[in-house]
Amino acid sequence: MDVVQRVRFLPMNMATINWRKAATEFVVIVLGVLAALAVDQWRDDRKDRATEAEYLIRLHADLSTDIQTFTSLELIFETKASIIKDLRDQSLPALLSRDQDSLVQDLVFSGFTSLPASQASTFDELLSTGRLALIQDVALRDALSRYYTDFEFISQILFGGSHGNYLRLLQESLPGELFYQWRLSNSLDNPEDLHNGLEVLLSEPGLAAAANAEITYSAALIYYLRQYRGQAEELLELLNE
Repeated sequence: MDVVQRVRFLPMNMATINWRKAATEFVVIVLGVLAALAVDQWRDDRKDRATEAEYLIRLHADLSTDIQTFTSLELIFETKASIIKDLRDQSLPALLSRDQDSLVQDLVFSGFTSLPASQASTFDELLSTGRLALIQDVALRDALSRYYTDFEFISQILFGGSHGNYLRLLQESLPGELFYQWRLSNSLDNPEDLHNGLEVLLSEPGLAAAANAEITYSAALIYYLRQYRGQAEELLELLNE
C-alpha cells in the first residue's frame, strides 16, 4: 500500500477512535452526574430525617405538656364541681360553720373558668410550612392531624356553653372587695361581708339551675379532658416506637 492509500484510510481510523473516546467520556460524564445527584439526594434525605427528628422531639414535648395540663385541669374541675354541689345543697349555717378563709377560697375556686388549651405550636408550624410530609409514618401523621383538628373543634363547642350564669350570681351576690382583699392577703378582714353575701347568694331563685349548669359544664370538660389525654398518651406511644 502506497503513501496515498495510507493517508486515505487514516481519517476513518481516527474517526472510529474519536467516537469510542467520545462515547467513553459521555458515559463517564453521565455516571458523574448521576453520582452527584445521588449524593445530593442522600444529603437532602439526611437533612430531612434530621429535621423530622427535631420535629418529633418537639411534638413529644408538646404532647407531654398537654397531658400535664389536662390532668391538672381535670383535678381542678372535679374540685370545682364538688364545691358548687356543697354551695347548692348545704344551708347557710352549715357553710358558715366551716373555716371562713377556706370557705372564701372555695368560693373563689368555684368561679374558676378556663378552656383547656392544647400546645399546638409545632403542629401548626408543620402545617404552615408544608413540612407535615416530613413525618414518614403515615399512621402517626394522620393521628396527629385528627388529634389537633378534633381538639380545636370541641374547644369551640365548649366555649359556647351557658355556664356563665353561676359566675354572674356569685359576683353579684358577694362584695367584690371580699375577693379582692382575700386575693391580696389570703385572709378575711370582714366576716360580715361573707355572711351577708352568702345569704344573698343562697336566696337567689336561679342558684340551683345555675349551679346545675356549671356542674354539667364541668362534667363535659372532664369527659373531653380524659378523652384527649388518652389520645395524647397514644400519640406518645407512637412517637416512642
